[in-house]
Amino acid sequence: MSNGYKNFYAFRLVAALMTLVMLFTSVSFHAYAARNFQAEIDAYEAKIKAANSKKSDQEKTADELQNDITLLQEQVDVYQEKIDSLNAEINEKNAQIAQFESEITALENEINETNAKIDETNKQIDDTYEIIKERMRASYMAG
Repeated sequence: MSNGYKNFYAFRLVAALMTLVMLFTSVSFHAYAARNFQAEIDAYEAKIKAANSKKSDQEKTADELQNDITLLQEQVDVYQEKIDSLNAEINEKNAQIAQFESEITALENEINETNAKIDETNKQIDDTYEIIKERMRASYMAG
């Protein structure tokens, strides 16, 4: 064979080898890239699953807290009703106290008036006693 054919076959052989090398490189790179992407996808899916689980737990906790809030609000409402009822009773008792204080003031005025009348009556009795005493003395002295 001539040198031209040898070079031609050598060139073709080199070209075929280079094609095979490129093909294997491409296939292995594709497999490597696919494997890396799959690993990343799996990692992200695991993160998403963990986040969804955490979200579910947080939603459950939020629901429990909302139930607690509802129960506490019901208790607050019950206590507010009791407070309102007690305030109404207090207002009623304050009105009664005001009425009693008014009656006490009126009775104190009556007592003061009665004491003044008693003092006046006692003065009249003392004056009458003194008059009777003087008359009896005068009668005794007159004989």
